[in-house]
Amino acid sequence: MRRRGLIAASPFGSRIFRRPVASATGRLSCAGAILRVMATFLLKTEPDDYRYADLQRDGRTVWDGVANATACLHMRAAKAGDAALIYETGGHKRVTGLARLVSEPYADPERPDLTKAGEIKFVVFDLEPVAEATKDGATLAAIKADPRFGGFELVTQSRLSAMPVPATLDRALRAMAGLPSR
Repeated sequence: MRRRGLIAASPFGSRIFRRPVASATGRLSCAGAILRVMATFLLKTEPDDYRYADLQRDGRTVWDGVANATACLHMRAAKAGDAALIYETGGHKRVTGLARLVSEPYADPERPDLTKAGEIKFVVFDLEPVAEATKDGATLAAIKADPRFGGFELVTQSRLSAMPVPATLDRALRAMAGLPSR
């Protein structure tokens, strides 16, 4: 069985494909450029600090304030164009909107430290709003009750503020929240 064009799959839910290109003889070849399918991340925010409605009002924001090493690791893996599900904690505990990364991750200007490996320690990126959730279905209670989410970091590592969303869970969360699918 031949897997046409598939090179690798990322644990972050993105897939990498070779894009067929025409050779000098006119034949299609997969020796061309690498094409990355955009990933989705879930970003948690405290509604008293910054809400999805604030992002809509502002039109663009710097996503900062993340200090957890694992969350920063996930943020370093993000790329411009990736999607972000905005999850409000506190009394809401639900996905409230969809955003898009409009920059590559960069060093937090307030904390420009490096890790021992020489990577940016505290990462930020710029976001813009895409769509507000039209349903209240993507609540923490609904997510925990659904067996598909059993290994999802939102359930297993509740203090983590930034995490990748696998493609199958991305589709489920978008449907639950009434957000546009890819």
